[in-house]
Amino acid sequence: MKKAVSMTFLAVSMVIALFPEWKAASASAQESGTPAAQTKAQSPPGQKPAPDKAGGEEQAVEGSDEALRRAISGLSEQVGELKAEVRRLRQETERSSVTLEIMLYEERLAKAEAKLDAETQNLNQLDSRVQEIQRRIESVPQEVLARGILRRDEGERALRAEYQRLLDQTQEERVTQQQRVTEAQAKVARLRQQVEALSKKLEPAEEKK
Repeated sequence: MKKAVSMTFLAVSMVIALFPEWKAASASAQESGTPAAQTKAQSPPGQKPAPDKAGGEEQAVEGSDEALRRAISGLSEQVGELKAEVRRLRQETERSSVTLEIMLYEERLAKAEAKLDAETQNLNQLDSRVQEIQRRIESVPQEVLARGILRRDEGERALRAEYQRLLDQTQEERVTQQQRVTEAQAKVARLRQQVEALSKKLEPAEEKK
């Protein structure tokens, strides 16, 4: 109870002590008659006066323009980075496509080279057979004696005719085989040129790196 009375008395004392100051401030505001003074007088103690409306709007506009400039600058930088990234991805895609194409042509080239080797071996075998038949044609008299054929003239004619037939057949096969070898060589040369041309497309990109 005593504590409550003491607190009430203290509050009354503070009001009485501050009353002259509030009264003087009120009178000064009424005498001045300006809006700024009236606003200041009406503001409670400890509260900042309201900012000027025109100045606040001007600062808000300047802040908005600055934020817009920063946003545009940031977007420009992002657009530039995106363009560079798109360019890099396009180059990487083209390089990967060319690399894959080279691998496919190299695979085809390896098969073509293997076929060329096989066709060349067949041609060499036919050449050896032709040489062997020609050698046997030249040695028909010795072969007739070795076989013990009594009628040598007839035996030689028969052997020569047989060997000539084999020779003609083998030479026809050789002509066909030579054509196959030529086609295989042309295919290998064409594939090599394609591989070289594609490989040159990768050289500028690698030199830049």
